[in-house]
Amino acid sequence: MLVALAAVFLSSCDESYTQDDVAFKLAAWISDLPPEDYIPPEMQVLCADDAGRQISRIYNVEGYALAPRLDLHSVEEIAKGNVQSSGYPGGCFSCLPELVEFGFDYIEAAYQSANDRRNMALSKRGQVPEYHFRDQYVDKTGLYRYSLQARSTAGEKCTAFDAAVKMARSQSFVSTSINVGLTVFWRDYNRLKEDLGDRCVVVTHISEFQAPYVFEQEMRRLTNVPWRLLAGHITTWRERVVNRASGDVVARSTAHRYLVHGGGARFHRRGACGSSNLPRLHTFLFSGTEGIVSQ
Repeated sequence: MLVALAAVFLSSCDESYTQDDVAFKLAAWISDLPPEDYIPPEMQVLCADDAGRQISRIYNVEGYALAPRLDLHSVEEIAKGNVQSSGYPGGCFSCLPELVEFGFDYIEAAYQSANDRRNMALSKRGQVPEYHFRDQYVDKTGLYRYSLQARSTAGEKCTAFDAAVKMARSQSFVSTSINVGLTVFWRDYNRLKEDLGDRCVVVTHISEFQAPYVFEQEMRRLTNVPWRLLAGHITTWRERVVNRASGDVVARSTAHRYLVHGGGARFHRRGACGSSNLPRLHTFLFSGTEGIVSQ
């Protein structure tokens, strides 16, 4: 009788029920939770199909592009100057390891300005901490190319880089660093300034990605898979590097995870398979004929 009653209340197995709903409490009591390593049959198929990593080593790569997370952002909209999220600055900052240490000619990336992200956060959440929103080299939303140029030819194009150095140096004297990005910048700068020499990072606005390879990320909720009377779903996280001209995937990582609804915004993590992240890009994309592999 109790099972039938709960089944009627939860026939849709959706995730709108809160922990206080009587129907949810009843279903949770009857169903209990699956073992922590439980993988439903639907996910077993996905795990066998594409979970894990496949990586090709590519040489003589002049540069690559960093796309925003595809399930949350549109490259085309960011290119038009339209902000997509308050939590994603993007860009390439400091970009010194990529350009100086690993020898790429350029890195391209989508960037959302601090002002645009701040305004979106205010419209959604009200007052937010100001230190969450600091610009990195540029102050306009769009697509950009980051490269090294000699100061003798770059001229005023070095201004943004020099301003970042000055700000990072000032913050280094503060015992508690507020801006983590500047802390990383200062560490990179001091480690690589000798090799950097009389050059600076120059940032140029572009209308579209032109790099031969593009790094992409996305998370998808693939399907609703209930556990007995409780709602559940499978999430898939993918990272991949795509040859922009041919569309061929030269590296990919895929991970699947099963989650059971725990009422409201709460979910219980259960079985998982695959690998959620690629290694750092310079470990398989190389600027020369030989790889410089540094973790």
